[in-house]
Amino acid sequence: MRLSLRSLLRELFFLPNNGEFLETALSAPAITVFLAFLGLARILMEVWFGIVLHPKVYTLQPDIVFCMMVFTVYLCWFGSASLHFCLKLFQIHVKKRSLLALIFHLQMIHLIIPPVDYLGLKIGVPWYFFSTRYEISWYWLPGLVLPLGHLCAWVVTWILLIRVLIIRMKLPMARTLAGSVLAFNALYWPIYHLWPLFNTIFNFLAGLPNDPFNGYFWGYGLFFLISAAAGMVYIKRV
Repeated sequence: MRLSLRSLLRELFFLPNNGEFLETALSAPAITVFLAFLGLARILMEVWFGIVLHPKVYTLQPDIVFCMMVFTVYLCWFGSASLHFCLKLFQIHVKKRSLLALIFHLQMIHLIIPPVDYLGLKIGVPWYFFSTRYEISWYWLPGLVLPLGHLCAWVVTWILLIRVLIIRMKLPMARTLAGSVLAFNALYWPIYHLWPLFNTIFNFLAGLPNDPFNGYFWGYGLFFLISAAAGMVYIKRV
């Protein structure tokens, strides 16, 4: 793990390395458990820094902790499956295990999000960008919640993906970018805009009161969990 992370950091800063981050000896259960604890560490850091973006996020309420623990698992398994599938659509064939290892190591970026979020909020960097109205419906968030830490995490992720896929693996640039953008959209819309819908469906089925602003987030977490399981099946069997 240490050598792989060191190698990933060297890749980020354009330093020579052997690409150890494209391999992992961890089993699927070990990857999943490690990422769940990584998500737990992140929510604990967010609370410790006192970051408040929403009446419930970030808090240590059970549904929020569940969401954060399965979120990292979702990004790794569903993210790697989506990227592999979308690249394959553009006739680009990459080893699924290599993509999984890369995206697994990229999840360590979660640990830099809380302090950078804190810094951004302290200096007044805008973090909510609304399109039509400042409200949350039962099925859609019209704006974009993107604090500085989240923005930096996405930028670092894109830099590393481009460097690894196009420069290190020498994949065709145009088709690789097209496949990567398509995979990013598969992640972006559910994470940032469709989450009220998942909560509404779960609350209806479970007979829980539905309040898009202050209500339960079990549906959001369940979406992450189901998607992660689908990604795991794809990586392991398809």
